[in-house]
Amino acid sequence: MKKSKAREARNAVGAAAPGASGDAHGTSATTTGEARDPDETLDRAEAVNRAATELAEIAEAMYKAAMTRGEAADVRERALAELAAAAEARQKTLAELAGAAEARQKTLAERDEIANSRDRAAAERDGIANARDRTAAERDAIAGSRAAAAPDGAGGELEDAALEKARLEAELQRAHLDTLTGTFRREMGRLALRNEIERARRTNGKFVIAFIDVDGLKGVNDRDGHAAGDRVLRTLAATMR
Repeated sequence: MKKSKAREARNAVGAAAPGASGDAHGTSATTTGEARDPDETLDRAEAVNRAATELAEIAEAMYKAAMTRGEAADVRERALAELAAAAEARQKTLAELAGAAEARQKTLAERDEIANSRDRAAAERDGIANARDRTAAERDAIAGSRAAAAPDGAGGELEDAALEKARLEAELQRAHLDTLTGTFRREMGRLALRNEIERARRTNGKFVIAFIDVDGLKGVNDRDGHAAGDRVLRTLAATMR
């Protein structure tokens, strides 16, 4: 469309130019003595001007189109560069995610190994405790058989040994149990809780921890004395048993 307009404008200029400057042989209107119409000359000049203006507009439009194409090419180059940078960032992120997943798997494997080591150690401790219990039972059985087979004079010594054993067991129990309520002391309770947790992990079992708070115990102590408060605690411990 623009090329056809440019062609028409050039043709118009070419058609108007000879009349203004003379024919191909250089003969002007004044040479032949013929007078040229001023209106016709003015019309041709205006046609030439319009054609020149159209040519200038077409040239400007073509220049703008070329500039637009250049800008579009620049935008496309920038977009391609941004896409390449985004792809590179995505690859880097994927590599980081893969590294994090690998580290997580390694950590899980290490934790599993630690848990297995704990289970083995707990099993060994249980085996040692069972062996000690069997040894104690065998020792008691041997002591009982000796007491049955011993003469009357030796019965007193065995009885003293049994009393001593009972006394030691009572002292051990008092060291582990609270004298007021008969429940485990803090350290013994922690040990028992730790053993239950390890047993639940080994057997994939479950257990329940309950926390009990005695409401108004301070008021009982302040109003009725600490002896009354002690009775409340002993009653609570006996009820829980």
